[in-house]
Amino acid sequence: ICTYIESTLTEIGIAVKTRPDASRLLQDLTSFQPHLLLLDINLPKHDGWTLLKTLRNDNRYRNLKIVIITASGSKPHNLHKEFDAIWMKPLDKKELQEK
Repeated sequence: ICTYIESTLTEIGIAVKTRPDASRLLQDLTSFQPHLLLLDINLPKHDGWTLLKTLRNDNRYRNLKIVIITASGSKPHNLHKEFDAIWMKPLDKKELQEK
């Protein structure tokens, strides 16, 4: 999914940096300061919801726009205010570019 999102967005001139695994995400965010973070909640080796809570508890990322990407239709009620949008898989190329 990282490759798909990266190619879809770079095609329209958006700078993208992907991380197929979240192990270095917090470290990478200190050098690459994105305007938007697309966060798949089904990450290998990490729970995306826990990562979301970690980001929101860090003042440096409190205002970072975060879009959750998931194949699941449900979202925990206690975290619904922690992300800016939720996009369902599969992601349509044209729709992703428009958003």
